[in-house]
Amino acid sequence: MCRVLRDVIPPTPPGPEGSNGNGLVWAQWVARYIFLPLLFSHSSSENLQTWMIQRREVASVVDFGTSYSG
Repeated sequence: MCRVLRDVIPPTPPGPEGSNGNGLVWAQWVARYIFLPLLFSHSSSENLQTWMIQRREVASVVDFGTSYSG
């Protein structure tokens, strides 16, 4: 059996996640075990790359449009 010191995970103040103050720990767990595998899967990485390329194209159009002095 493994013992974990109580100071390993610092307490967080109570918030809307629950009265025990462990909402931040729960949110980190969700991000680690649900979102990260989706991010690194093959199809998701292709979708992410496509989204980033589209975002860059939109940003370049917006930058060009704002620098135009008419």
